[in-house]
Amino acid sequence: MPNELYATYNKNLFESQAQFIDLPVRIQQQINNFLRYLGVNLRPQPSQVVRHLLKCSKHNNKPPNGIYQWLNNAENAQSDLYKLQNSACLCVEGEYLRPDQVFWGKHLFGRFRVQLGPDFRAYQKLLEALEIRETPDHSDAIQVLKEIPEKVGNNPLNPEDNDVVLQCWIMLAEALEQEKINDKAIKTELEEIKSVPNTKELLLPPSWMFLEDRPGLADKFGEHFQNNLVPRREPIWQAMEAAGVRPISDVVRGEIHNAPNQKEDKELKERIGERTALIKTISKNAIHLDSIRFFRTDQLEVKWHTEAFNSSISTEPESISAHLENSEKIIYFASQNDSKPWAAIARELTQAIAPRDEISRISPGLKIILEADSRDDAVSQLHDLGIALTEELRNPISNGKVAESFGETTDSSPVEAPSGDVTSGGTEVKPPESDQPLEDDKDSASSNASTSNTTGSGLGTTTERPTDTRPSSQSGGQTNNVTDTKQPQRSRPFISYVATHPDDKEADTDNLDHKDQMALEEKAIKLILAREPEMRWQRTPSYNPGFDLYQVDEQGQKIRWCEVKAMTGSLQDRPVGLSRKQFDYARKQGEAYWLYIVECAGDENEARIVQIQDPAGKARTFTFDHGWLAIADVGGGSAKNEEN
Repeated sequence: MPNELYATYNKNLFESQAQFIDLPVRIQQQINNFLRYLGVNLRPQPSQVVRHLLKCSKHNNKPPNGIYQWLNNAENAQSDLYKLQNSACLCVEGEYLRPDQVFWGKHLFGRFRVQLGPDFRAYQKLLEALEIRETPDHSDAIQVLKEIPEKVGNNPLNPEDNDVVLQCWIMLAEALEQEKINDKAIKTELEEIKSVPNTKELLLPPSWMFLEDRPGLADKFGEHFQNNLVPRREPIWQAMEAAGVRPISDVVRGEIHNAPNQKEDKELKERIGERTALIKTISKNAIHLDSIRFFRTDQLEVKWHTEAFNSSISTEPESISAHLENSEKIIYFASQNDSKPWAAIARELTQAIAPRDEISRISPGLKIILEADSRDDAVSQLHDLGIALTEELRNPISNGKVAESFGETTDSSPVEAPSGDVTSGGTEVKPPESDQPLEDDKDSASSNASTSNTTGSGLGTTTERPTDTRPSSQSGGQTNNVTDTKQPQRSRPFISYVATHPDDKEADTDNLDHKDQMALEEKAIKLILAREPEMRWQRTPSYNPGFDLYQVDEQGQKIRWCEVKAMTGSLQDRPVGLSRKQFDYARKQGEAYWLYIVECAGDENEARIVQIQDPAGKARTFTFDHGWLAIADVGGGSAKNEEN
């Protein structure tokens, strides 16, 4: 029948899908109208072209020239193009790829994904129908982890492919933190997929692998775990654990073999109780502190057991300095005199109270806290290490007038407001009429910075809003316009406050206890990560001084730092402050340092992110008021109208 035949005008686009008339193209063109009259098909259907393209892909044949342009221009082809969305239909650089394997923007998947160049914009309609995305997400990371073992087989990963694997796990860890995926989903997808590199860069399934959460523990069994260990790297270990990688401490247990002359050390328990706040400073996740008991013994020998890989192995007894019996919450330590093995005790205590924290980061601080002669000595040593203390650790202030951080603090006495309009940034200082730079206007700054009944100094500052190329973000339902060409070069000045205090304090809080304040800060950080995914913020360890979030470049070098402050209310209610270390860090990093203040952090719908770039660099005038008399050395003469 003629209607079952096709002209050969575009035969190469669908030649496997139709029967063609056997006439030269020149003759067909001459009798074109007659062929139409007979019912011969003069052009292919989109479905035929789509099926032919898929057949080329299946047999890895080069696609016909012009087939993508034809599909791009085809009318009413959406339903047929849909069939291509999950198929390897895009021949890019000689390889057929699925639409989810290519992106318009940059990616970190190396040779396993492709970025489309500008020439592909000529096929915009087709590629939009195939739903080509700008950038990848965590689902792509899972897919790449599934594909890599198919490409590398049983061979060790080369450095480039190993970096891709680690980047995939980083993306999954970030998605897990942001609650875009849960543990169960990761385990379902990856538990039996060769996706975790061992120490020899060979990929093995997560269910075969063990996180080295306690260094040296696996070594007690010789080569038994040698090929199945993975370092406990931040931040990827959480995602690997979700996929089925088990901590080595879960499959190895110690059993006390010999511990003569045991005696409970209640003095050590009391020392722990006195320094609980300090301990929670370096480990926000500390638990069971009150239930831990300590026993001194003359000698301590332990045997280690494991039943991994369907085999039971025990070691010979070995002498150690300290050991945690986790089921009893007892730490045994060997000591024949008044000295204690503080490092070993700190290690075991970390395992007891913060099993999910990195031991190597927590135990050194714990050792300092436990070993110090006094609490104050411990605080001093922690400061020397750069470990910032939290609100819970502040000593009582007898007169109620000393500001505790780089923020405003006053007692209950009335404060005389300086002249000027009250703004959200503090008390406004009217700019001078002349064109003289405000940083030179000493009289104006000092007169407006003075407040009564406040020990501390007003820091009069002026700012110029720089043009920032940083992406805007949504905060509290409003867009923060970070590039504002309409702002005058010299905006309205404001006052901040500098406080003097012997300790390195952090900012004011909302009269919350330590636990609630930490929970509020956690909500604030999660809110930032959720609202600014394009910034790819990474989190710091729990006690990191100076900043909470950071960004890295393609080489892994830090390029931007962010300190996060959380409030239950807004800046209209109270100020926030930077500790000395945070301010020093802000000054060091300059315009790469950001202060994020999350107002109403406890309510996701009401929360607003206030973003301040270079908070230290924007300070122009430092003004010292009468409050500094409390710590100054004053000698010679008398001051008029000075009060006792």
